[in-house]
Amino acid sequence: MSLLQKIINAHGMTGMEIPGVNLGKTYKMSDVESWIKEGKYASFFDFQRSLGFGKQRSDYGKLKQQLDQVAVFGFNSGRYDINLIKKDLFAVIGTDNIKSVIKNPSYMCIATSDMNMLNITNYVPAGTSYDKYLTTYLGGCKCDDKTRCVCGLGKGLFPYEYITAFDVLSQTTIPPKSAFDSKLRGTSITSDDYERVKFVWDYYEMSIKDLLIWYNNLDVVPFTKAIKAQRELFKRFDLDMFADGVSLPGLSEKLMYQTCFNNLQYPDKKPANAFQFPTKRMADYKSQDAKAKRKFALTLEHVNTLLQKQKYLCGLCYCQLTADTASADRINNNLATSTVISWSAALSATPLETTCRLRGSGIRSCSSSTRIDWSTRSTRRRRLFSLR
Repeated sequence: MSLLQKIINAHGMTGMEIPGVNLGKTYKMSDVESWIKEGKYASFFDFQRSLGFGKQRSDYGKLKQQLDQVAVFGFNSGRYDINLIKKDLFAVIGTDNIKSVIKNPSYMCIATSDMNMLNITNYVPAGTSYDKYLTTYLGGCKCDDKTRCVCGLGKGLFPYEYITAFDVLSQTTIPPKSAFDSKLRGTSITSDDYERVKFVWDYYEMSIKDLLIWYNNLDVVPFTKAIKAQRELFKRFDLDMFADGVSLPGLSEKLMYQTCFNNLQYPDKKPANAFQFPTKRMADYKSQDAKAKRKFALTLEHVNTLLQKQKYLCGLCYCQLTADTASADRINNNLATSTVISWSAALSATPLETTCRLRGSGIRSCSSSTRIDWSTRSTRRRRLFSLR
């Protein structure tokens, strides 16, 4: 059964989506099947082609992709684990229908039509450890006695380098404390950690195989619970971390665009008082360019003409300019001072944090309500935020 048929069975369709039917009724698959029997449609495909979704029709393809793809999460898997297994992994899943996002030297995402492999470390601040991640979203282990902890929220311990053959997994005697040391990393477990291993070993009557299962479960079970808790956090903002982004910056950007224009107040564009651009300031610019051996071609007449054309207002935010705050700037530091004007915090009583430097042509200043650092913004974002 197609995805659309499942949706119709579950939710029905309104008359606004089906041409020529009663607008005030919800229709199910039984209605569609009766229309096909009556000859109104040659087949379900013929019915589907007649639906009036307009631009929303593409949502079904996106929804189908999200339903078909199983999200596979790892913790710090993009840098080491995937690189280790990718040869065998790609041999199984193939490379014909595979897409990846690579941020050297790690994979941020590997997607096929059936699965989407993601790295949870891309959804948390850099340097976040696995234990810190669990503590953030699950609260961490709250057992008073950490040695006798059985809550399932603490990280397990396992003697990696002690396993030299499969037969070792059947061993029923607990390995010595030195077996948990790592020559590769140059680390040793503490006496308290070993006491915990001894308690768990006796409590569950373990073999080394059981210890491995216990260790893996502590890696996976609380991890899935923490992911669900983090996913619920983003759902509060109508975002699905499985589908709306492969990293925290991607989700944050979508969240930013949800709220950046809330309560936006447009300026009244009231003309400012006329003034002449200060002669001394222009002379200072000419002196600076002469010392830097840049040709100076800007004139007071040109600047004053621009001021008059813009009614002595900022070309971006329309706040009022004065003789104390208007300041010429240059588009290119290799060229002379040009007709780019910004609100100068050094020349005004306005605090530095309420002003910004703007690039573009014309006479401009910017108030704190529209403070944007254009020097780090792309042309696309300049257009997005422009109030012109």
